[in-house]
Amino acid sequence: MRCVQLFQKAAACVAVFVFVAGQVQAAVITFDLAWSGVSFGNSASAVGTISLDDSLLPNPGRVDTLSPTVTALSITVSGAASGNGTFNMSDFDFWYWDTNGATLDLNSQLVGQNTLGNPWGTPDDGIIGSPDDGISGDFNLFAYTVLGAPRGTFYFTLTTNNGTGDSMLLTSFSPKTGAVPEPTSIAIFGIGAGLMSLVSNRRRCRQQRQNATA
Repeated sequence: MRCVQLFQKAAACVAVFVFVAGQVQAAVITFDLAWSGVSFGNSASAVGTISLDDSLLPNPGRVDTLSPTVTALSITVSGAASGNGTFNMSDFDFWYWDTNGATLDLNSQLVGQNTLGNPWGTPDDGIIGSPDDGISGDFNLFAYTVLGAPRGTFYFTLTTNNGTGDSMLLTSFSPKTGAVPEPTSIAIFGIGAGLMSLVSNRRRCRQQRQNATA
């Protein structure tokens, strides 16, 4: 009777993990960000991190609402003539994300990945209204209510001090190393552990029955 109960419990655990694995789809992915003012002839730079809920992130596609897609955001600007400092998610009014029809590999450096036009991260020709505009997608942040925060002023271009300071080009958008395992991976590990327990219990019960009849 005890063997039957152990078997039933192990089977129930496996069933739960299988259900969880089927339900768990969302995973928050954190990326390291970097901008540089070198291409604009200034010494400004910015680094930061952004966490995205990949179940809400259109890929391919576009979106311009910070929440709930963006779960965390922090950017530190330095070396600029004005607008230096650290800015968080609450300092920005909205963001813009566009893959230009491509499905980007979120497990690799995004800047330079192929789109249906130019590589993602390409700032185009810098001429507003040109046919070259927007054919590489976009990533930008916009701040209008918080004084001094950086603001997107062109494709993949962030300008300090609410768009009046030094411009910086996005140079890196890469997944953070040493990230916490995704929920799906944890669920799969749980299924494996449950199956091992199930097999072990069956073997133990079989051995007990053999000893009882010997």
